[in-house]
Amino acid sequence: MNMDNWGPLAGFSAGVFLLMGALWLFLLFLWITVPFSIFAIRGQLKQQLAVLQRIEQRLAELALVLPPRASPPPPEPAPTAIPTPGAF
Repeated sequence: MNMDNWGPLAGFSAGVFLLMGALWLFLLFLWITVPFSIFAIRGQLKQQLAVLQRIEQRLAELALVLPPRASPPPPEPAPTAIPTPGAF
């Protein structure tokens, strides 16, 4: 085979061309499928948002009905150890 006919691609082997072709096919597959998955996720996010809004509404209704909780007492301070000289 005469390498002069290849021009700037004379140093590449057939394996490199197959690898590049596989990469381009993979990118083409992603280019076609990603928009559909994004639209599917948008629909699911809208459903989750509706559920969260209903939950927030129910929590707000419960907050109006339930009596306020008493605040818990403050925690007791932890005892601090006093270092003795020569303990280091």
